[in-house]
Amino acid sequence: MSHKGGKSNAADDVFGDYGLAFEIKTTSGDTHIMKMNTEDFFPVPTAEEFVALMRAKAQGDEAVAAFAKNSPDLRAHKAHQSARDMTLRPYEGATYNSINSFYLVDNADTRTAVRWSFVPAGEHDIVLETSPSFFLEKIRENLSRGEVAWDMVVTIANPADDILNPATPWEGDHTQFTAARLVVENAMQEEDSTCGEMNFDPLVLSDGFEPTEDPMLEARSAVYAIGVSRRLSE
Repeated sequence: MSHKGGKSNAADDVFGDYGLAFEIKTTSGDTHIMKMNTEDFFPVPTAEEFVALMRAKAQGDEAVAAFAKNSPDLRAHKAHQSARDMTLRPYEGATYNSINSFYLVDNADTRTAVRWSFVPAGEHDIVLETSPSFFLEKIRENLSRGEVAWDMVVTIANPADDILNPATPWEGDHTQFTAARLVVENAMQEEDSTCGEMNFDPLVLSDGFEPTEDPMLEARSAVYAIGVSRRLSE
């Protein structure tokens, strides 16, 4: 679990978007990696626009404002973000979304486009008092009280849904089902873990899953590979 944004010293006392990532080893020997965010959808639809947005952010607020004038997707994302409930919650009280679409593939090679969310299984208090280690302390506190878990809720695409554009939310009624439950048994700080050595590549999928043709998946895969190589070289 992490704060989004690439900052190693992100504040523990303000609302933010978070990430949830993990690696699964299946009984058949497959490896499956999931990397999700608390954002409901991506700010821009293509890798090229994302690079341009990152360059604008590096230049400052004026450059981002200039970029937004020509990006209806970014403006829609900003409007959605500003309307969200920004009460501070612990990692385990947040819902994490796949953002991109994937295919479920059955034994007849029929592909079904889906997105998924990991939804907290159980109630976790909204916390107003913070500390310098709020997120780690809070999950350890909740672990001492009982189970910390998320349900994997899969949403099946409707025919009109754009499965190749992560900046487009799926709206209206959809068929959903709960596929699995992720249970946390222990929580540790980064230096005591092996997360820094892992590449959370969203294209590492187990049997029964395939990536859609969304080009942002390839871009994320490449960016994460650079990230892990830099971490390992430190």
